Amino acid sequence: MRSFFTLLGLMLFCWGAIGQTYTFAVKRAADAAPVSYAHIQIGNSLQGVVTNVDGMGSLTIPSKYSDEEIKVSFMGYEVKTLQISQLKRDQINEVLLEENDIELSGVSVVDIGISPSDFYLKTMEMVEKTFYTKSYTGLASYSERVIEDGEPTFNYEMEILYDAQGFRRATGKNQFVNNDDVYFKKLINVDGEQKYSYAKAGELVGFDFQFGPPDQQHDAFIDEFLSKKNWFERLTLYMPEINATSNWIFEDLLEKDGEKFVKLARRGSQSEIVYLVNIDSYHVNSIQAKILKVPSTHRNVMEFYLNGELDFRIDYFKVDGLSYVKQVEIIELKRIGNSPELGTKMIKGKLVFQEHTNEKPDKKKKVGIDFIDAVVMKKGD
Repeated sequence: MRSFFTLLGLMLFCWGAIGQTYTFAVKRAADAAPVSYAHIQIGNSLQGVVTNVDGMGSLTIPSKYSDEEIKVSFMGYEVKTLQISQLKRDQINEVLLEENDIELSGVSVVDIGISPSDFYLKTMEMVEKTFYTKSYTGLASYSERVIEDGEPTFNYEMEILYDAQGFRRATGKNQFVNNDDVYFKKLINVDGEQKYSYAKAGELVGFDFQFGPPDQQHDAFIDEFLSKKNWFERLTLYMPEINATSNWIFEDLLEKDGEKFVKLARRGSQSEIVYLVNIDSYHVNSIQAKILKVPSTHRNVMEFYLNGELDFRIDYFKVDGLSYVKQVEIIELKRIGNSPELGTKMIKGKLVFQEHTNEKPDKKKKVGIDFIDAVVMKKGD
């Protein structure tokens, strides 16, 4: 009997330490339409979640935050504050957000006292003061969904240890080196199998690999994800194109939690980028970008698969006055061949940070190009 109560006590302790999981549905109060990319943040911490395109999000709240508040926010809407103690574990917590009254009314130099180009330059100048720029190790999750020829074929999710170098200014040839590393911790789920791979795409288009086709049976997009994430952050934050400041415009003026943000955008025929920036402190709330590939720039037919069309989105949580990376989404559409197109592969990768940690990575579990073959398809063994 004593052993039973000991086991019961241990189970209760573990449940308390791990925390409880809650599901949220964030909607507009006016018409119950889902609010995509709403921020659900626990107090002044990195703990939280960003809702998906359907306005849904699940969050495991560690017991140490049980007395904290949760803030649910989205640009242009009133912030909703919830007590964690009042959340429901056994059903969806619906959150209705009311729209703010503030409107753009023609943003101009007079409205915020600075031109779009100068505002962009000032935002870049303030990066070292508005962002958490140091190297860090973070507990995170990474998930991938693959859609081939319009049909879902493969997905998986895992817990990882993310070793980030922060805004270290790599120069010269090193600026193209992937400085961040990921270490596998636990496979959460895996389902299906990829239809196409780099080797399969090459076979379909009759491409002659100089050193033979790749050995990997499955593409490990996470390897590309890390490189593209670091390249995107360099391009948009700490190695920006400060000499190319034309064509920036203010598209919208929005309010969140009493602070005003401007939507700063530059749109072209092949690419576009949009920042949401605080007009007083220059803190960045999110960055979105779309990059199309021009067929004439491809060196060979495999380029349509190797370098596809890209959609980026990075969301930041403000913690202790600094912007921390909370979530990174990268969607790439790869094409097999061109005129005719023999197939398509869309990969949706998502990286979500929970918190920074002092945990040391197990170097033997570093994620690499053979990760899908060696770990995921073997169910994490």
